[in-house]
Amino acid sequence: MVRAVETRLDFVRAVNRGPLSLVSASGKLLVRQKLDEPNVLLLDVALYDHEPTLYVRFGDGPMGLLFALVVAYGIVRTLRHRRAVAADESAATAT
Repeated sequence: MVRAVETRLDFVRAVNRGPLSLVSASGKLLVRQKLDEPNVLLLDVALYDHEPTLYVRFGDGPMGLLFALVVAYGIVRTLRHRRAVAADESAATAT
């Protein structure tokens, strides 16, 4: 259901050992076939006719970039702190 909302597209789920289902682009479960009912379903699925969402355009890239920036910031901050502590210790021993 989450992928249907992320992409703003209807989502059909068909698996060997599970229920067949149709989820609308808004995340509403429209059709769900029970496991014990062997039959064929004919579904009307909306076609793609709008701009892709930001997630579809960029995927996980922005979150990966944000993570890398946070890690880089943590490394720089740690190195600066270590340098400051080392400078304080050397100044204290020089006096």
